[in-house]
Amino acid sequence: MSTDGTLNGAGGGKVDGKTAWPSGTRPADNSDVTLTAVNNELSVTGGGIVFTSGSPKIRAGQSGYDTGTGFWLGIVGGTAKFSIGNASGNKMTWNGSSLDITGSVTVTGGNAETTTGSQSKADTAESNAEGTAATDATNKAAAAEAAAKAASLLRASYLTSNTTTINGGTITTGSIAADRIAANSITADQINTTNITTAVVTSESVNATNISATSISTGTLSAAEINMSNGLAQITTGGDVTTKRNVRVWSSDVGDGSRYGLQLIKHGAASITSTNWWMLFNSSSAENLVFNHGGSNVCELTTGGLMVADQGIGFNSSSYYMMYDNGHILVYLNGFTDGGSIYPYDASNSVTDGYDLGKSNKKWRKLFVTQSNVGDLVMANNDGTANWTLREKPDCILARNSITQKTFMLNMTETSEYDSEVWDEA
Repeated sequence: MSTDGTLNGAGGGKVDGKTAWPSGTRPADNSDVTLTAVNNELSVTGGGIVFTSGSPKIRAGQSGYDTGTGFWLGIVGGTAKFSIGNASGNKMTWNGSSLDITGSVTVTGGNAETTTGSQSKADTAESNAEGTAATDATNKAAAAEAAAKAASLLRASYLTSNTTTINGGTITTGSIAADRIAANSITADQINTTNITTAVVTSESVNATNISATSISTGTLSAAEINMSNGLAQITTGGDVTTKRNVRVWSSDVGDGSRYGLQLIKHGAASITSTNWWMLFNSSSAENLVFNHGGSNVCELTTGGLMVADQGIGFNSSSYYMMYDNGHILVYLNGFTDGGSIYPYDASNSVTDGYDLGKSNKKWRKLFVTQSNVGDLVMANNDGTANWTLREKPDCILARNSITQKTFMLNMTETSEYDSEVWDEA
């Protein structure tokens, strides 16, 4: 940098506050020299940055020359100046004519030589400084070692091949080989041991025959058997999961549209396929219990106790079921022999005993049957102006008008003209 503030590069380029170019060339007109370009990191591969006039500066922390904490490089009143450090503490400044250093200077290597005096004085000063520093470092190291041992801070440098027992508050080392480790907390990249007894184990990998801990946080836990809370929950060596309390599965939608729940895989299956599993979960909308097979909801138990099944309800086997069929209820009795029936558990013995199909204000519209085996046949029109009951007797059929309270006997004539008719008289 010249006395006029121009920063000259080794390759012949320069920056003087107005123009900056390497080796005599300058940027093309309308080049991108905006703040955005600088913020995106400005790289100078040749030439440099030159301050020529005005009050240009480069700073960080310090607001002006020798003001605040940080550094400042620029021109003040035509004079190039530089300051770094704390203006009210340790610092180094160049005011255009002198370089001043406030505070101590620490030389960690090499020789420190003053600008006045002889080389021998500098050599003597160096030797004395090295001797004093070495003695001081040795004393401090010994004191630190003694303090560390007294505070039970045991580092790897203190371990020897004859060490069999370690009793310390904190152990910091690259590797520990031990038959047994008992500690309040163990933090390690990897643990390989026969037995671990600790309140907290934090490790990327743990390989142990037995672990007894209040809390274990891990990504994957592989163990022959897991016993939690003194037997309240167990995973046995045979793969059984038992618990004396609740099993909770948070059921929620995940990114692929599936849900979390209790999943049951087909017996004997070596892997999960798209259809060899069932899942039981609580639906997020109505809080109903949903049975899902292979990703499709097939049955739902509502909170009110209603069971809704896509394919119906079966009895005894899949050959006997009731199901919805496009606006109808289908009763499927595959395997029933001819004469099979659907009947009430308590049979009716009289007109006042038993159960009804429908009711007075909830009637079936039509009854389609091949043969109707009934006791009394009641016929009533919708407007209530007619109500007749037919009742069979050994030698006749009676007709009762329930409105007029009159009874009639139907006159019947025996005939042989219909002998070819088939009658089910079993």
